[in-house]
Amino acid sequence: MNHNSYQGKNLAFVSDILLQEELAFIFDKVYDRDKNKFNELMDQFLHAIKSLDQNWKANSKPLTKPKLSTYKYRTLKFFSSKSLQRIPYNTPDFRIIFKYNEQKNEIYLLSVGIRVDPYNNTYLPKEHDIYNRMNQVILPEDN
Repeated sequence: MNHNSYQGKNLAFVSDILLQEELAFIFDKVYDRDKNKFNELMDQFLHAIKSLDQNWKANSKPLTKPKLSTYKYRTLKFFSSKSLQRIPYNTPDFRIIFKYNEQKNEIYLLSVGIRVDPYNNTYLPKEHDIYNRMNQVILPEDN
């Protein structure tokens, strides 16, 4: 497995090719190769990673549905742009799926993706939803 790593102030962060593939999917399919929107998303993503570094447990929730919950994955919600944050009663549109390894004091970043709200009219098909996508992949724990 090809790992990428980043050392935060408090935690180490690691990821593999799946995270890179999901970022490429977002750029290509969700943002239709719009570099400005994607760059803004990446700024927000890095800000979300910093919030995990500060207090991963308080800033995230455990996932409750199998298959991800089986392996103790958690989710952190975040907005893809600052302008979306400013809209009253708006909910974050992106999720980071990760898990904490206590022995190594590190966060394994499984993926990042958009949450396609089934109760909201959206321009994206439900196949783009992060949870649908992750339930269809082979997780590292499946091997």
